[in-house]
Amino acid sequence: GCAATATTVDSAVISSGGYKYALLELRYSSECRSAWARVTLTSGLACKPGDDHCATATIVRNSDGKSFTCGTPAGVGTSCYTAQLNDEGVTSHAQATFDNGPKSYFAKTGSFSPPYDPDEDLSE
Repeated sequence: GCAATATTVDSAVISSGGYKYALLELRYSSECRSAWARVTLTSGLACKPGDDHCATATIVRNSDGKSFTCGTPAGVGTSCYTAQLNDEGVTSHAQATFDNGPKSYFAKTGSFSPPYDPDEDLSE
């Protein structure tokens, strides 16, 4: 499956004032030619899903704006993964928001373009 060739190609920390709330990762699988986002809570701050959003991650394909979003449950170390986007011949980036009620914090990765392999059989 896709997890066997998955790597983190970029990451960003959602932080403010030196306090780290969550880790955002842009993930890529060469086997599946797809990208997705993962966000992991690193903060002990309370959040209530449905009330506060805790953390959300979004994967965005830059060429057409297609995106998928996921939301974390409460609790340090919890995470969510977005659905995968086909990343063949295009670039994608990940973005995330941490919401603890009175304030929201944002982070974004750089864009990633998978390496082009002229010998790769794309007929599958």
